[in-house]
Amino acid sequence: MIIEYRDLSEDSLVGDLRTRWTRLCNQFTTDQDLVRVGFEDINQAYTGRGHHNRLHVLEMLELIDALSPARSDKNTVDFAAFYHDYKYVPGASSNERESAEHAGLWLHRLGVPGNQVEGVKGLIVGTKEHLLEGLDEDLKQNFMVLSDADMAILAAQRPRYVQYVEGIWQEYREIFTPDEYRVGREDFLQSV
Repeated sequence: MIIEYRDLSEDSLVGDLRTRWTRLCNQFTTDQDLVRVGFEDINQAYTGRGHHNRLHVLEMLELIDALSPARSDKNTVDFAAFYHDYKYVPGASSNERESAEHAGLWLHRLGVPGNQVEGVKGLIVGTKEHLLEGLDEDLKQNFMVLSDADMAILAAQRPRYVQYVEGIWQEYREIFTPDEYRVGREDFLQSV
């Protein structure tokens, strides 16, 4: 599955994400107010960003649907996708750790079992380097699905890839000169 450019309305984008979030959370809680507040928290966190935004999360969830083999824990991977860039400050080294901590707090409130919460947190922290090292065997399959979905943008069709490149620059232009950014992007692309 290749990511294609889509011009989704805000209402459609938010509606699709809300539906997916509600369906996922309803497996763990009947408290619809908590589910609603949890979605509003996520929706707000991903608003106003160049690339690490709601469209990125929706594309990841769609790819996870296509990539999840029977032996992966799709709920764990879906929760990790919703929270993996919850905290995103360009250039900060603590984004993944802080996102994982926030996810843990919310997932406990939603009634997600502790071992699954720890799995979600492990997946999120793993997205910092996108490496399998350090993950236990149970998490590796889930991590491969999450990582592939997160990095699939690099193989997107050209119009969507251009949108991604412009979005990343929008996020980083306040902290890097164009030359510094170019070098940093080259380093990143060579590392994946």
